[in-house]
Amino acid sequence: MKSIFYLAILIIVVSCCMNKDLFYVQHTKVTKEELPDDCYDKLISDINTSWLKHGKQDCHLYNTFSQGIFTEYQECFKGMKVSLLIKLLGQPDKRVEGKLIYVLDNRCDKEMDKNPDYLYRKDIVFIYSLASEIIEDITVMNKPTPYN
Repeated sequence: MKSIFYLAILIIVVSCCMNKDLFYVQHTKVTKEELPDDCYDKLISDINTSWLKHGKQDCHLYNTFSQGIFTEYQECFKGMKVSLLIKLLGQPDKRVEGKLIYVLDNRCDKEMDKNPDYLYRKDIVFIYSLASEIIEDITVMNKPTPYN
């Protein structure tokens, strides 16, 4: 009986450690009333099924949704308050003055910040007004350089 108990504890500990190396769906807490009607249904559905955050690194999975978020939903994000964007997509992976940055990668390992030739790294950069905290522009940077 004791051996089954210890085996169960070992499985739980190992699975908890392994999960940090995996991606998880980062569900949004935004309600229908907070977004324009033409943005809500598909955007929320896509976020709740495809917006995947890495368990250890400050990074999101580079997948079909994250590749298209810039073009497909650009009008939904422009004019949005920074606080609503963070509620929608979660805390940014990086934040510098006037910019919220969501890092996209297919693996999200430690090498992505060290290697300038890293193949899949892209950043979605939301540029906002410091005075109003309103999103003014969105851009995607391939193989990004340091933000200043």
